[in-house]
Amino acid sequence: MKTKFIQSIFLIPLIILFGSIYSYAQLNLTGKWTVHCALERADKASINFCRICPAKIDSSTSSMTINGLIFSFNKNSLTITKENEKDGVDVKCKIENDEQTIEFKYDGYEYEFTALMVDNENYILKQKKSGSLLLLTKEK
Repeated sequence: MKTKFIQSIFLIPLIILFGSIYSYAQLNLTGKWTVHCALERADKASINFCRICPAKIDSSTSSMTINGLIFSFNKNSLTITKENEKDGVDVKCKIENDEQTIEFKYDGYEYEFTALMVDNENYILKQKKSGSLLLLTKEK
């Protein structure tokens, strides 16, 4: 009985410590991420995707290209760079670790994303208003 009590005294702080480390890792966005928009089929003739991703329509071939972005997160800011461009746009970013949300304003639109899946290499973010998805992959 006494040994179980002593074990629980050491076990409870360890559980709290690892739990806090794990919750911090869930939204540790610091660094550079490659961002791709997920395409969703709306109906037979149309698709939906997050408007943050730049799209080019080629009317001569009736095709569309959706490019990715680079997100570089610092503590309270985010630099958004279009793929194949050198200069990025700095925006203020609000990251809520408890609610797992990211909020920022870019190109005249307000964005609010919720983290759906998080691991060391990838994040899947869902835009709250439209339901569009982004895949973030950590650059090495």
